[in-house]
Amino acid sequence: MAMKIRWSPEAETTFAAIIDYLEDGWTEKEIRKFVGKAQK
Repeated sequence: MAMKIRWSPEAETTFAAIIDYLEDGWTEKEIRKFVGKAQK
């Protein structure tokens, strides 16, 4: 059973910061895959 997750404003900001950090060492493809899994 899938559950819907509500992101708080703080969680959205933190997630964006994580993506910014990953851009230094990950490829664009890896980041897209990570974001896709997080959204699933």
